[in-house]
Amino acid sequence: KPLIAKAIVLGSNEREFWLAISPKEISLYCWGQWSQQNASEGPAINPRTLVEALGISEPGTSEDWSLSSDGAFDILTKQEQGVITKKMYVYSCDYRVRRIEFFDANGRVVARAEMEDYREVSNGFFVPAMMKVTTQGRNREEDSLSITLNPGSIKPAEISEPRRKYLFNLPPQKGFRNVHKIVNGKLVQDPQ
Repeated sequence: KPLIAKAIVLGSNEREFWLAISPKEISLYCWGQWSQQNASEGPAINPRTLVEALGISEPGTSEDWSLSSDGAFDILTKQEQGVITKKMYVYSCDYRVRRIEFFDANGRVVARAEMEDYREVSNGFFVPAMMKVTTQGRNREEDSLSITLNPGSIKPAEISEPRRKYLFNLPPQKGFRNVHKIVNGKLVQDPQ
């Protein structure tokens, strides 16, 4: 049993995404609407990046992506208006994403998500048990966040409709000292 129940809550639905970190030293609640995001701007350690690192994202149209190869990796490169915004490195032996790089408007890598130790949750569906998200600031300083899932806790679950509504709706912001909305990748103080 964890020392702090719900120390980190990460979630999303078709409209919104959120990240809540409960320990009093941090007390952070960030949320945003998918429609208000520009993938190549702003802080990279945000709920959107973490959700993508878990493999929960929509790829977009096939016209946005190109495929290349480098050694043991197939590389999917996404471009928006002629600018590379993302690269996904897929290990060709097991077809699992091992690294995602996010680029700014100048073509500089601003964030990297690395995934390892994939575990099968259900028939043919795998999730990484180890993830590391690293951001690089304008002065080349790096910040990173590592998440390790207990392999025994990775399992499918049947979710009732009331539980589904609870899990996949934006949780209340009450009790958090630092509440921010993410708009176009930038943290904005949320007055609520």
